[in-house]
Amino acid sequence: MRIVFLIILSVFVFSLPLYTGCGSSSEPEKGKKSGRVRKNLEEKTGVKEKKPEPEPAPEEVAPPEDTEPEESVEAEPVYILPEDVSKWVQSDFLLAKAERHKLFGDGIDLLANLAAQNDEGALEAVETLALLLERSRIPEEEISPAEEPAEGGEGGKTDESGDEKSAEDAKDAEDAEDAEEEVDSEDSSAQNTEEQQEEKPAEKPEEIILTQLSASQIKTCLDGILSNNSPEAEAILRKIIAGEILTDDDKTVVATILEAITLRASDAPLGENDEKWLFQLMTTPWSIRAELTPTSDGTPTRGAVSMGAGAQNEIVELPSGKRVRIRYSGGPGRFSSPTIADVQSKIFDKYSMNASPQFRLWVAEFLLNPDAAYESDEKLQNFALRLLNYVLSKDTRNALGQLALYKSESLDAANVQKLEEVLLACSRNIFCVRFGILTDKALEDYRAALIEKRAKDADAAELAAEEKKDGKKASFLGKLSQEKTSQGVVQRDRSTRAQSQRVDSDLTYLLMHPAFAQELQNEFASKDIRTLLRKRVQKSLTPIVALFGEEDAAPGDIRAPRLQAKDLTPIEILLSIPHERTRAQVRYYMEKGWFLGPQVFQEAFFDKKGVEPGLLMVAKYMERRTAPKESTKKKTSSGKQPTAAALKREQQGQAAEAWMNQTYNMVCRTCSDFSQAAVAQARLELIQNEKAPPSAATEDSADDASSGEDSTEGLAVSPLMAPLEFKLDEELAQRFPLPEDARVTRLYSLPKGEDGLSVTYIEVECTARRASVLGPLKSRNSGIVERGEFKQTKSAEVRGFWLERWTLDKESGQRESLDILVASTDPPAGRASGRESASKSKNPPENLRICILLMEMPELSTSRSAKKED
Repeated sequence: MRIVFLIILSVFVFSLPLYTGCGSSSEPEKGKKSGRVRKNLEEKTGVKEKKPEPEPAPEEVAPPEDTEPEESVEAEPVYILPEDVSKWVQSDFLLAKAERHKLFGDGIDLLANLAAQNDEGALEAVETLALLLERSRIPEEEISPAEEPAEGGEGGKTDESGDEKSAEDAKDAEDAEDAEEEVDSEDSSAQNTEEQQEEKPAEKPEEIILTQLSASQIKTCLDGILSNNSPEAEAILRKIIAGEILTDDDKTVVATILEAITLRASDAPLGENDEKWLFQLMTTPWSIRAELTPTSDGTPTRGAVSMGAGAQNEIVELPSGKRVRIRYSGGPGRFSSPTIADVQSKIFDKYSMNASPQFRLWVAEFLLNPDAAYESDEKLQNFALRLLNYVLSKDTRNALGQLALYKSESLDAANVQKLEEVLLACSRNIFCVRFGILTDKALEDYRAALIEKRAKDADAAELAAEEKKDGKKASFLGKLSQEKTSQGVVQRDRSTRAQSQRVDSDLTYLLMHPAFAQELQNEFASKDIRTLLRKRVQKSLTPIVALFGEEDAAPGDIRAPRLQAKDLTPIEILLSIPHERTRAQVRYYMEKGWFLGPQVFQEAFFDKKGVEPGLLMVAKYMERRTAPKESTKKKTSSGKQPTAAALKREQQGQAAEAWMNQTYNMVCRTCSDFSQAAVAQARLELIQNEKAPPSAATEDSADDASSGEDSTEGLAVSPLMAPLEFKLDEELAQRFPLPEDARVTRLYSLPKGEDGLSVTYIEVECTARRASVLGPLKSRNSGIVERGEFKQTKSAEVRGFWLERWTLDKESGQRESLDILVASTDPPAGRASGRESASKSKNPPENLRICILLMEMPELSTSRSAKKED
């Protein structure tokens, strides 16, 4: 009995520490998760957690003498975040996010404000915001498989509590259990094992809590990064778009960033590299973000479990074989990722209207050689159709892309016709800019656009000065820092908001970008475009050319087939392009159909607006003569039929007279055009040199005007209202002597361009006898011929008694055309006829208007060489 009692007592003594250990093991387990979070933060940030100094331990109380002291387990100290968020370091912010701290919202507000300051501490704030914005992931130690211990029992894995002997203790306990089991029989051992397998419950998955940001917190973090203008902030934004940094709401975040880029582009054009990246993201987003790669079912691929994708309370099996339950704190638990359509639509809808001509050219080139994915994906094909309609739309900035499509000859007939109509409108605008034939409205629109540009340039200069002072360079998102409030709302002043509602016309855009206008002019005049246009023109004029051999018919009796609009469009484009080869080709057609008169070319050549002035000189190459007066006409014998030769001479005379009338009409119309261009040229120079303040037209000034207050103080008089003064230089004054009281009202000069044409136009008003004006002009310009006065012209603005000089300088190879129109501005009642008034010196002086048109260009090639070229 004593032996049995001793055995029971010894068992009780040895088992007492085990019971006390089980009771104290809950405290380390409680701190296990918090310790894991802090360990992950230390690994991510490289900053170890600050631990508070331990408080002094209370006085120890001696245990009773009749009891043994219990084994104590030291609890891990818990770090408490400071109440002042301004004292938080980066690891504090990350810990506050993980534990959903009550001051976390105040912390990210502070970071967003610091990032917007763009000072020395802003970069650290941006980096911290990026870490907070990043999607929470499953800890790496939960994903990686456990390491196998080395043979010999060394290198056991260390657990969270730091007890390195746990593996050895477990082995000793296992050996003790095996020793007790040896006492039982084999049958009872097998039976017990079977019962344990049946009663063992299923393994309960461990719960892992991941923290998500709310929608407002995501917005605050993103606004803080967007407000910073450093290259580091830009790199972070690009990583988010590329999927290198995943957030809890990628769809919204990516859309917000793209919208911010388009907002920046509305104020200042993007650089070529930035725009090329944006174009690549719009057309082939999978080349930047792999997640957007088109799949067989057209849906984007999803992220791996290790990236945190999944749903609330979802049970997943990790690569280590461990099953865990994922729960999200602070957010909905599901992640939204952008699709291909999201990215493409956002860029296209928000940026395409502000895109540069180069961007639009890239779109056209992409359509000619699309990515292979577009061939098999219906959604991508629909987007390609949107891009095609975009490039074909009427916008001068699309012209480079449109010409690229036109040269490719890959469009169907319907799209070719649509494209030519758009190119015609563009070529007319280029014609107006090239020769300066601008209306007052066009000039006023240009002035308003120029004032707005000066205001933006002033703002940009001020920002650049600040950046130079700070030693930092603004990125393409930098200006957002000035337009974002603390809540991330864009604010603009009233004047900027009013100006942003104005849309520049195509003509204004060309005037604002002269380099682009010159590039377009050169592209239209390129050999490829002219060759395509000449082919189209030749096809249209073939039926007309077939009539040229019918010389038995009298001039004017044969009517050319009426051309359709689609046939006339390429002719109009070709005639608006100043080029020596085009003029030679037109000369070939005119000479071939000369006998039939200009009527057969009326619809195709002469009734067009925006025809380049060189066409007037082409018409002068035709054989022309003035109609004889009634007194000089030969009378045929009565009752006698004219011979065939006489009839042919008469028909040729009629053709020559018709060509003379046509030339006079063209002279009057050209003088009218350059009279308008002379005023526009002078006003354009005044506008460009104007020192008007940048806020000349604002809502504030409109309010002042409506209230009756004087709002013109400090504003320059509009150049459109300023009086114009013109003066001839010495060379022109010597060649074109004028009466003493003569006043030059128009003076236009077009220097010789690549097409070889130069123009000088002078308009004078004076009071003098007509003979006294014509005499000096004839003496200084030998070979001038009086053509008389024609009344068939359609131009009511400029007409009069016509003098012409048409000569060739064989040494220089230059052809000169001089036309002078002299007309009276007196009422018709007291006006004499042109030649009669010129011969009667006793007539009183008249109020005269004199128009002088001087043009020069290289001698055109012969009809044979022109035909050979075609």
